[in-house]
Amino acid sequence: MQFLSSSNLSSFTLRPLAWRLTAALMAAGALLASSPASAAPGPKSTDLTQVDENWEVQVGTPNSSLGSPQMTFLISPTGDTNGYYAVLTVNQRDGAVGGLQLTLYNGETAISGASQTYSDTSALATSGEKFSWTTSMSIDNNGSTLTVSVSKLNSSTWGNNNQSFLTVSAPVSGLNFLNSYDLTGGLTAANSGVDYGNQRVTKITIKSITPYYGNHKSPGSDSLSGQTKQVYP
Repeated sequence: MQFLSSSNLSSFTLRPLAWRLTAALMAAGALLASSPASAAPGPKSTDLTQVDENWEVQVGTPNSSLGSPQMTFLISPTGDTNGYYAVLTVNQRDGAVGGLQLTLYNGETAISGASQTYSDTSALATSGEKFSWTTSMSIDNNGSTLTVSVSKLNSSTWGNNNQSFLTVSAPVSGLNFLNSYDLTGGLTAANSGVDYGNQRVTKITIKSITPYYGNHKSPGSDSLSGQTKQVYP
């Protein structure tokens, strides 16, 4: 009978052990590869994740043939206009008279694919018309997508629409959710108003600003404390 030498015995006993170790490492690697990547941390309950600006405009005597007045309303997730912001133009769109248009910008550059025009392109024509709407800005729970929408329109020119009838969104980076938004409405007011035909506008006001917090977007109190903010005159 042939006996295994000590060298052969060592080879015989170690080979199964090495195979088992290799198999275990391969299985662990496969498990890690199949595991989902760790999700980005979501917002804390104190993080601002949505804000609603409620607007009202009182028109004097518009001139529909001239497209007068024309107005611009800005909303920004930060305390300045160097980065991301959205602009709602009223009674103007891409240089044409009438309608409403919402566009997202990064600095002075309009973000490609992030602009929408309302289907009704009528021009303001009713003397003394008062119209209102809500501009909403929100950010997803990963802080990576910024969305701005316009809803709750009440207007004799463009009708009544409680739904979000204008919505634009874009991927963003570098935002700490919406925590840098100016809850006093100061930045919004300073960058909003009448572009053309100011004598045809009686008053522009922000009626209220409602903040929402955390991933469930729990509403907070009106940051204007019930005091409307006059933007024009």
